[in-house]
Amino acid sequence: NRLEVPIAYFQKIHEDDASLQKRLLEYEELLSDMNGIPEFFNKHGSQFAYISSINQEIMFNLLKYIELVKVGRIPEAQVHYSVEIAYIPQKFFENASRSLFEKYTYTSALFYYFKKDYEASISHFEDALYLTREKSLSAKINYNISLALFQLYDYGTALIYAKRAKRQYMHLHNWAKSGDCYNLIASLYLEQHKTKEAKRYIDKGLSVLGNSVMETHGRLYHNLAFTLMEEKEFTDALKMINTCIEVKKQLKSKNLFDSEQLRLRILFHLGDLLALRESMNRLHGSIQNELEQARLDYFEAKLYHILHEYDLYEQKMKNSIRHLHANEDWKALKDAV
Repeated sequence: NRLEVPIAYFQKIHEDDASLQKRLLEYEELLSDMNGIPEFFNKHGSQFAYISSINQEIMFNLLKYIELVKVGRIPEAQVHYSVEIAYIPQKFFENASRSLFEKYTYTSALFYYFKKDYEASISHFEDALYLTREKSLSAKINYNISLALFQLYDYGTALIYAKRAKRQYMHLHNWAKSGDCYNLIASLYLEQHKTKEAKRYIDKGLSVLGNSVMETHGRLYHNLAFTLMEEKEFTDALKMINTCIEVKKQLKSKNLFDSEQLRLRILFHLGDLLALRESMNRLHGSIQNELEQARLDYFEAKLYHILHEYDLYEQKMKNSIRHLHANEDWKALKDAV
């Protein structure tokens, strides 16, 4: 609180501290891989307890937001932005240094993305794209714009940005990120029911990743299983989704449930009700949130319908629709209704 410090602090609000600036640059650099941040704050945390320079205090808060996002503490990050950043008029940043304005536009884009205001997110990402001179950040922004357009169902424009990001990452020889782009492009083609194009980009994605197993392998295997299901190659789809699930388990992936859910869909197509029931029973023990429960309720409702257990069907479907609506999962809700 600036009112609880000596008057001398007020006299330095427009003066950047050289030592603190060095620490801020170190902090920003550490955000690229996150490894040394706990040790960094154990050693230098006291320097951030009070920051006299307004510009440096704002930069610290912007970097803190990015850190919270990177470690998956999204609700905390959103509160942090609302309390520490949102009140500052954009005019302030327009008159600040280019680096501070760039960081603000990029951070704001993330804030609006997680707030599900995708149009505002895209607007801020476009500003950040104009301001940045860093090639890797430019690629990341193009990728993120594609994700936001995906949420707005503008798949054609999303493809333009995703392919642009892919080219940038390929030039940077960042094969892991290139693989992510190939996967996103495949997903966009799948949304347009273009399975041949999707499969082509999945194959390219797997080829750039090489043999070292990573999260992107799981995502590509998932999309390949979905593609095979769409092409009614259900036996091959089941083999592929089983491979995908094994890879995700090996990597302790956070989105394992999505692939387990796809496996249920494939089993429905195969008519293997016994395997379906076993899979559902196993999934009950690994539900992480309301949304996952809603999706499992939906599949259980479908099974009860097949078995002519209409009371149980109605109960499970009502539960599913209520939770999907509460969590604003409109796409799944549309399918359920």
